[in-house]
Amino acid sequence: MEHQIVNIVLGRFQPFTNGHMACVDQAYEETGNPTIICMIDTPESKLDDKHPFPSDQLLPIYRRLFEKNKRVLDIVLVKSADIVKIGELLWEKGYQIGSWTCGTDRLSTYTRMSTNYAEKAHLTSDFKMIEVKRGDEDISATKVRQA
Repeated sequence: MEHQIVNIVLGRFQPFTNGHMACVDQAYEETGNPTIICMIDTPESKLDDKHPFPSDQLLPIYRRLFEKNKRVLDIVLVKSADIVKIGELLWEKGYQIGSWTCGTDRLSTYTRMSTNYAEKAHLTSDFKMIEVKRGDEDISATKVRQA
């Protein structure tokens, strides 16, 4: 089976913000590949001030939000930020990770993970990290929740 090359954006998306959308847009502009949004599962039992919404409520909303957006290919629920497990899950679905887009705050951690586990995560040989710097128009999820 030939796998479709995709970008990933990883997070809990509590809620999905302009900054998250900037990651999707920049990845598409740089690579031409669509994004798989990898949403880390937040079950009802793990809700707190930083994660106030259970994933099973957010998932259908986000699927409707992106159903006509060609830059977002799919939204998948993942258990954690484990790049190997994410890579394996996407590989089984017919996708291969060609890039991973994130904000500056996550870049060093995600770069280290992708470097250390590239083969196990089925990353492409020309895999790249894409950094999106936060601008004034990007509102953090924390600020949205506080509002």
